[in-house]
Amino acid sequence: MARTRYQVFISSTYSDLHEERQAVTWELLKARHIPAGMENFPATDERGWRTITRTIDDCDYYVLLIAGRYGTIDPETKISWTQREYEYAREKGIPVLAFVRDKGSITADKMENDVEAAAKLTKFIATIDSTHHRSSWTSKEDLTGKVIQALTRAIHDDDEDGRARPGWIRGGTTPA
Repeated sequence: MARTRYQVFISSTYSDLHEERQAVTWELLKARHIPAGMENFPATDERGWRTITRTIDDCDYYVLLIAGRYGTIDPETKISWTQREYEYAREKGIPVLAFVRDKGSITADKMENDVEAAAKLTKFIATIDSTHHRSSWTSKEDLTGKVIQALTRAIHDDDEDGRARPGWIRGGTTPA
């Protein structure tokens, strides 16, 4: 029988969470899922945004990683690209798995320096808290374990509740 693999969009700021994103990507690959993220595609214009939306459209789950930075602001929407991706995923009904780093585990060099951006980050986290059950994390290892556990639980719950995500099945392995 063919095994369904789920495509998972990983969204976060890049400069402060590069290592964590990479660790989550590897854990998803080890779990035989398909990680997707935009670290190789600059979100600098509408063409970049179209690439992001098409990628999110193809995903079954959306993993949001938040720590001490709000991220690059999209000049058109005045919100960060990370928040814009999040809002798009919600608009499309893609299940969101949110992970917010415990403030006590964020080093000063990875905290937001800009007062306006820090206020936007606080407001974004408040939105996450009011909309989702989210997990706190303290280290890369803590995060990867929580992401895989939450994804496994979400897949199982969605299956049981009759809301199974489409996923991907290798061509040639489905019954005729």
